[in-house]
Amino acid sequence: MRIFLRWIFLSTLLVLPVEGEPLSLFVGSTIVAGFGYLGYVKEWHKMILECYGERRDLRNIEERLTTNFREKLFGQHLAVPILVNVVLQHKRNQRPRKALTLALHGITGTGKNYASSIIADALFDRGMGSRNVHLINGNLHNDDPAFINAFKADLFNWIKGNISTCGDSLFIFDEVDKLPVQVIDVIKPFVDHNTKIEGLDPKRAIFMFLSNTGSERINRHTLEHNQKQKSRESIPIIEIERIVQEAAFNQGDGGFKESALISHHLIDYFVPFLPLTREHVILCIKEYASRENIKLSQENIEAVASSLVYFPRNDPVFASSGCKQIEEKVNLFRFLPSYEL
Repeated sequence: MRIFLRWIFLSTLLVLPVEGEPLSLFVGSTIVAGFGYLGYVKEWHKMILECYGERRDLRNIEERLTTNFREKLFGQHLAVPILVNVVLQHKRNQRPRKALTLALHGITGTGKNYASSIIADALFDRGMGSRNVHLINGNLHNDDPAFINAFKADLFNWIKGNISTCGDSLFIFDEVDKLPVQVIDVIKPFVDHNTKIEGLDPKRAIFMFLSNTGSERINRHTLEHNQKQKSRESIPIIEIERIVQEAAFNQGDGGFKESALISHHLIDYFVPFLPLTREHVILCIKEYASRENIKLSQENIEAVASSLVYFPRNDPVFASSGCKQIEEKVNLFRFLPSYEL
């Protein structure tokens, strides 16, 4: 074992991954020095074992994806089949041409983050708690050029380090529309076709980009469909995907707009999340109550659903915040029975 560990250390140039938000990467470089020779090797070896030991087998991944999407995510008949099939296809492929890139677009509360957590849970035993799942929030709260340049360098090394220890890593970029374009372009080498970075092969990794960009156009298209007396489920995926793709390239000042990921066609799938109806909200309420073992009467459920805001104002059909506020509303009803929703 000692010989094996020494061989790993001497033959591999690695950047030790740092868990947590990229904002912490400014201090991450000091960690390697602190480990010392043996400590570094043991830590790296532990990470390798966790990567391969925590991955679920393909059959388990398929079962979890299918079951959890069916039982926990509602109203996304376009998004779910795409996500299930492309993730399984990527995991089945022993030699993918590139890392899988998924852009999830829709208003708050439609299930983008929930879908990401379902995928994480399907891939790894510890789900979102796995050190192979990396969640990054795009709201940097700092547009200083010096900060951005430092962030870009640290983000590049952070991604490279995490892929070094687990090629099957899952990266989730939340609020990607708030990231400056130059930061987004740092990701390009990791998701390009047939790429290797200093001998590192990132093609088995999955990158998910969550964004509100295009949500207004998605809502408008869905509403127009509804006003024509057509069912929400009859919306063609091709129509919505085109709307999302155009919005991603042209809308806003950050995120994908004019980024290399768009101009080089490196986003594999644009996944639309449609606005949710009252029926879907009620399903969310029931699912949460069941999960938390909360007993609600049908009257209680209807009261929680009615407490949300729906649009458009003249003909309220879709929930403005989707299912995002469900937990808080149910908990108020649970802990304060006299509370009037």
